[in-house]
Amino acid sequence: MLCGLAAAEAAAAQLPALQADLVKDLATQPSGRGSSPHSFRTLGDRIYFAATDAATGTELYSTNATGDLRFLADIAPGTAGSRPEPVSLQGSRVIVSADDGTGLQLWSLPVEGGQATRLTSLGGPVYRTAAVGSRTILGISGGKILSTDGTPQGTIPLPGGPDFPIDSISTSCAIGSDVILSGSGRSMLESLVRTDGIPGHSSVLTTFPMFARAEASAKMGNYCYFVVSLAIQRQIWRSDGTVVGTAKVTEPRDFSGDLAALGGALYITETTGGATRLLRLAEGESEPQTVVEIAPSEQSATQLVLHDGRLIFDAYIGTGGLSEKAVYISDGTTAGTLRIPSSEENPAVAQGRFYPLNGSIVFDHYGGDLAIGLADGIVTNLGTGALDFSESALLGNVRISSGESGEGREVWISDGSAAGTRRLHDIWQETRSGIRTPDQSADWVSVDDVLFFNHALAPGSDVRAGLWRTDGSESGTAPLGLDFYPGQAAVDLERSGSGLMFLTRSSGPSSVYYTDTLFSSVHEVARADSSWLSWLAPTGGGTGVLFACEPFPGLCRADPDSSSMVGNADFLDVRAVGEIGGAAILYRQQYREFWRSDGSFPGTHLLLSGRELRGLPDRTQDMVLNGRLFFVSCISDSFCNLTSTDGTVPGTALLSQVPSVGLNAAARAGDRLVLGFGAGYDGQLWSTDGTAAGTHMLLHSPVSGFAAAGGWVHMKAECADCAHRYLVTDGTPAGTRPVALPGMLQASGNFIAAVGEDAVVFSCGDDLRGEELCVANAAGTAAGPLPEIFPGEYSAAPRPIGATRSAVYFSAEDGRHGREPWQIRLLEAPLFADGFNGPL
Repeated sequence: MLCGLAAAEAAAAQLPALQADLVKDLATQPSGRGSSPHSFRTLGDRIYFAATDAATGTELYSTNATGDLRFLADIAPGTAGSRPEPVSLQGSRVIVSADDGTGLQLWSLPVEGGQATRLTSLGGPVYRTAAVGSRTILGISGGKILSTDGTPQGTIPLPGGPDFPIDSISTSCAIGSDVILSGSGRSMLESLVRTDGIPGHSSVLTTFPMFARAEASAKMGNYCYFVVSLAIQRQIWRSDGTVVGTAKVTEPRDFSGDLAALGGALYITETTGGATRLLRLAEGESEPQTVVEIAPSEQSATQLVLHDGRLIFDAYIGTGGLSEKAVYISDGTTAGTLRIPSSEENPAVAQGRFYPLNGSIVFDHYGGDLAIGLADGIVTNLGTGALDFSESALLGNVRISSGESGEGREVWISDGSAAGTRRLHDIWQETRSGIRTPDQSADWVSVDDVLFFNHALAPGSDVRAGLWRTDGSESGTAPLGLDFYPGQAAVDLERSGSGLMFLTRSSGPSSVYYTDTLFSSVHEVARADSSWLSWLAPTGGGTGVLFACEPFPGLCRADPDSSSMVGNADFLDVRAVGEIGGAAILYRQQYREFWRSDGSFPGTHLLLSGRELRGLPDRTQDMVLNGRLFFVSCISDSFCNLTSTDGTVPGTALLSQVPSVGLNAAARAGDRLVLGFGAGYDGQLWSTDGTAAGTHMLLHSPVSGFAAAGGWVHMKAECADCAHRYLVTDGTPAGTRPVALPGMLQASGNFIAAVGEDAVVFSCGDDLRGEELCVANAAGTAAGPLPEIFPGEYSAAPRPIGATRSAVYFSAEDGRHGREPWQIRLLEAPLFADGFNGPL
């Protein structure tokens, strides 16, 4: 077995000790979950990013072009995740904004990974940073500006005052050993402030007019240039770091918000007069000169980027909603400007932003991520539509990004070529699910403490229902190969003697097969009806099965060695109600008839006619009491009776009138049968002792998911007093009561099963645990959570598979193996004594 989990008794003699184990990882190929990496940032010679893993939650990682992955620290211990954002690099330590459960704070971590040091207690996300000497200046939400050298004692606030009148940062530009910050304060006026990051070492260079705001900056020569927004237009300012050398350069124009410096000149785009222009502003000039004019164009450019000695910008050509986007690559001259239009070969040009990469620019595109060479404009399909360059960072000649593939969203790398584009890291290394989501064809049967089920995928198949067996051990869990029934699916399982019979279904003929418990002897017993209505029903106390057979829709019986026809009526559209006294009770839906068959011609005959079967719990639920099988039959949509039979015509009787909304659950509580009807507002809970007088309603409430243990029936309920959506009953009004769970836990109703006569396990959850497992004792006087299978806020989402006399089997996700089979058993002795949430 793999990955054992155990729980102690919350109080001695109240809650039994249970153990849950992963039985086997049936599918070990990489999965599609992924770690969802994000917040990529290049700091020094590495890229830092956040990613999610099952064991640690979302934490900080770093990597480089060779794939040297490092896990920095588990800042929020366990699975909670710290929401990290890489901020800056200070020597051998990286500054990160993260939340250890007390709110967002600044932390310092060794670049090699290790112990995290908390720098602040101020809280709030970081929205702007500026590097200055050996310090980093940070703008923090809520009107705080900090300066840090990466140590707690060196992390200090920059207080506002005459020489530093800002509490928020718009943009910044390094000049000498200082930095010029543009920002605003309480006066709401934007100022340019020079500082080295030490309190008292600041000076105001200029204050802009009301409503003016710096949007972008660029360094050219000895000056920092700023794009300053003035309502609907913008102007250029520059500063050499002195008051005298700080001045407006241009009058307001329709500039864009990006600047780029190349070859001793400043470049900017503007859109006015029906044209978009790339403009060149030389040092000392106040009027920019046009380099490229694109007309007609009434939509402004969205990007201007300097990369590998080229200016790259975009523009929209056309008017009246018929505009076409193109990308322009320029060396700063008219002759050296290349236009890359959108086309069938490079549709990504028209669809989104571009990102610099190794002598090219790249685009996200689901039809194939594209790279366009800066020198020649040649388009290269990178061979994947998986990359998300909006979550990426450039590191030298490669771009590392988030990317999607069959293994989920993980870390990818690209050098701008198809051969150099690949997945770099698989951080969340979960394997695929071996168990499919149960549906109407899901089935199981137990034989000699071995469980057989068709919930799992057949080997090599993602669709078919494969037949598997398990005795609870990894070595004893194996599939029956598809070679025995090629191209088909095992859809119906029934015990037959010391083995089992199963029905296969495909687009061709259906067949009835027999196998022993070891899958060592498998053979076809009979050919069933070829329609999708094929079915099996047990008869003879588990010695044989009934099925609809050809050449015409008759009724046949099969045992491991032979088959024979036992009825010549139309048994095609049939529901198997149950078995009583060795005879199968069958409902012919088309004819509104109830039949019985013991597998012989004389023993196959009509029991009841002119009535409709209304609702039918799955066959794992108990509908037998005192040698009689119970079901609901109706003569109309509004008049239904609880009906019982001993398998004979005289022994078939109509009892009390019951709700017509349909029977959906049944289980036995001592000498009474508990019945669940309907759903939603019409839901009701009833019980019967098998007589009309002893049949009555217990509760008007939706109920579902019955499990019986020790004379009590457990269920999910929506009653007014059921705060935790859990109810137990012994079949009497006085013995029907809600069960309390700790905290905010509530039963989900997706899984419930008795483990022996002393315990019931069921799915439960809240926002902190997700959907996991809880346990209650038989009487429901104590209940609580089991240790999480998938720790943290994630959900294990347990779902039923089946049960044997010693174990309950279910499928669940633990964040490592995908959805796989698990088992839960009673422990002979408690493993722990410190409660359900003790160490695993």
